[in-house]
Order: sequence, then C-alpha cells, then structure tokens
Amino acid sequence: MNENNKDRKLGITKQYERQKYDSDAQKRKFKEKQFQGKQVIKDPVTKKELHYSQKSAQNKYHRKNKNGDVISKKWAEHASEVDHIIPLKELHDRNKNNAFLNDSDLKEIANKDPNFRVISKSLNASKQDRSDLQVAFSKENGLPLVGRAELVKQNIKAEVAVNMEIA
Repeated sequence: MNENNKDRKLGITKQYERQKYDSDAQKRKFKEKQFQGKQVIKDPVTKKELHYSQKSAQNKYHRKNKNGDVISKKWAEHASEVDHIIPLKELHDRNKNNAFLNDSDLKEIANKDPNFRVISKSLNASKQDRSDLQVAFSKENGLPLVGRAELVKQNIKAEVAVNMEIA
C-alpha cells in the first residue's frame, strides 16, 4: 500500500451534508474562467445576458426603488451563479455506498469543470437539488425548447465526465 494512502479512510458519510462536498473556491475559479475578464456573458440555457457581479445585475434591472423598497426580482434572471450540473445531493446519494470513495474524493469529482456551468441565479435557485433532466422535462420550467435541449446536452456531458472519474 502506498505510504500516503495507508491512513486513508474509505467510505462516504451516509448522511448528506452539502458543505462537505461544495467548493466555493473551485466555483469561483470556474466563474472567472468563463467570464475571461468580461463583465457580461450569455446564459447557455436561457440565452439571457448574465452579469459577473450580482450588484451590477441588481442595479441594471432596478432591484430597489429610490426609497430602498424591493420592486423587482428580474435582476436574478441576469445575475450569474455557478451551478453543479449533476447536483451534489444526487452524486452523494448515488455513491454513498461506494466503499472505494471517501468524502474528499466525492468533493473533488463533484467540483471539476465538466460538472460546472454558469447560469442565472433564478434558474439555479429553481433547480434546487433536481437534476437537469427533471428540470428539462418539467412542465413548469418555463424554458424554451432550445434551453431544455441545452440542459439535456450538458447533463449528458457531465454524466460521462463524472462517471469516468468514479469508474
């Protein structure tokens, strides 16, 4: 056995705890790569303009009036967030009985570029822990056909990449 691995604990914690598997640092790096110094990019799913800065989206789309009252949530359609294509909970649930992985392995796999994308804050929030396929085939998603097709396409790519890491 490799000296570095002799004390390595195998097995994934059975109880799902998001903070064990999420990586703000990896998401930040991915977002920076996607924006490449620009302030605005196009959402691959909704095709709407996404702002790097949430504050910029709030200002442009008038989140508050002059009195400070919240008057619009439209800004959330234009504020960018990094999304796990395959949700962390889904990855955990699929692999919690895999004796050859541990929490650290799962965190590393879940937070690689092929499992990330930049989408709007509102789409990411509405997605919650649902998979892209569940969102794409939901009647209430409000997405155009091209957006749903993009979700399916990105899901397939992420599944292949993640499963290659796990195998």
